[in-house]
Amino acid sequence: MAITFPYGYSGSPQGMGTMLTWDQMMTKSTVYNLHPEVRRRLKALIEFAATKGVHLGVGTGWRVQPNPPPPGFAKPGNSWHESCPVNPVSPTALAIDTVCDVSWNWMETNCAAYGFRTFRNVNNEPWHIQPSEIPASRSYATVLPPLKTWTLPDGGGTEEDMPLTDQDIDKIARAVWAYQVGDGTGTVQTSSWWITRTQGIVRRFLGGWSNQPPTDPTMLKQILDNTKK
Repeated sequence: MAITFPYGYSGSPQGMGTMLTWDQMMTKSTVYNLHPEVRRRLKALIEFAATKGVHLGVGTGWRVQPNPPPPGFAKPGNSWHESCPVNPVSPTALAIDTVCDVSWNWMETNCAAYGFRTFRNVNNEPWHIQPSEIPASRSYATVLPPLKTWTLPDGGGTEEDMPLTDQDIDKIARAVWAYQVGDGTGTVQTSSWWITRTQGIVRRFLGGWSNQPPTDPTMLKQILDNTKK
């Protein structure tokens, strides 16, 4: 059975009044007139969301900006929701307003792996996504900014969802050795103690031993954050 995604703004939760397959989405001008690379990223993102039980779809992609614009809307010619250049209409729009509203927090966490950024911290618009490598504002541009072919996660998921290899675990352990010199009790531990301790925490975090949560999740976060630097 084909996966379906929310489309438009009807229903409750928002957008659930109309559910479409991706092929059906592509018959809608608001989706078809998105730039092909944006469509590719979007399809991968909403398909991954569906595997997690998250309803994520399209309220509006491409559109003609209203004139005069109501509050919160950019002026005509100054929105990435429009084609670029605005006329003639072409599949070059770069922005999407997503639905459902209950899915925006999940999207905030996961969209970066698919080459998108949200406007939660720009115009307080958590529903709005656009390619992460383009300027936030269009500034009346008439030439498309360059878009790269984004490397999408293999098999879906964010980087954090992917399983760690033995090499990853060794890297994390050595990162701890490099920045942590004690165990919180004032006792200075040897590097081998830290490597063993870290491997144990990471493997427990992955559920490889007892499927129990880590005994010290704060320490694990510090380990991972330090490794990313």
